[in-house]
Amino acid sequence: QGSSAFQAEIFTDQKIAEDKLRKSESTKKAILEAIPDVILLHDKSGRILGVQDGIHTTELFRSDRITGGLVTEVFPQDIGRKMLLNIQESCNTGKASGLEFNTETQIGWQAFELRYVCMDQDRVLAVARDITRAKSTQRVLDLRNRALETAGNGILIADARLPDLPVIYCNKAFTRITQYEREDVLGKNCRFLQGEKTDPEKVRIIRTALNNGEASRVVLRNYRKDGSLFWNELTITPIRDLHGEVTHFIGVQNDISDLMFEGERKDHTRRILEAISQDHPLEEISG
Repeated sequence: QGSSAFQAEIFTDQKIAEDKLRKSESTKKAILEAIPDVILLHDKSGRILGVQDGIHTTELFRSDRITGGLVTEVFPQDIGRKMLLNIQESCNTGKASGLEFNTETQIGWQAFELRYVCMDQDRVLAVARDITRAKSTQRVLDLRNRALETAGNGILIADARLPDLPVIYCNKAFTRITQYEREDVLGKNCRFLQGEKTDPEKVRIIRTALNNGEASRVVLRNYRKDGSLFWNELTITPIRDLHGEVTHFIGVQNDISDLMFEGERKDHTRRILEAISQDHPLEEISG
């Protein structure tokens, strides 16, 4: 009887262990199936032992095409060689390694990222991810950044989510116009451009628009770092997120000092001529 009870206890423990193992394996399988990337298992020679397709597996990594083949044979030659080097490096060092490459596929040029992880001395696991969209987005961002840097107008970006709207970006034209370097500007509110002759009414218009999350455009006097005046044609535009909340403000400044000073000179000359024609003393308008 005691022996039967003991065997029953062993059987129960074994069943519990088997249930745990099944649950563990089921969990691992669910996790792997939820991963959108392609998962490949290689041996040290670069032979592909198995492939788990991703959600959007491309022809390049299709399991029925590459399983059982060597990476140097089933992938373009130069890419296959790089893959083999990463596999061997992971096997020899036991450390993870990575690889990025671009190649032409049936749907055009695509970019991929692979991460290799050593499982033991003879096997390496790789995760392959299609990064074509991310690369395309990055190229667009790089193009926009270059456009901002080469723009003739001064450009500022302020973070509307932080107190006092600190500047998080300024381009080269801004530093040229104002004489302030980036380290003088970043993290500060751009009111440092204001001074004694800055029109308070124009400042009020700007502040009201910022508080209301609205666009604004003013022409006002600002000051360079050396204290000299310049006329700033300033346009401020709010940037909103998908929920309609203002996250940033973009300020575009145009130095119109030459135009304004020329207008002032013409106006001064006109008043002098009017005074002469009306026989008024010149000292009345000489200021």
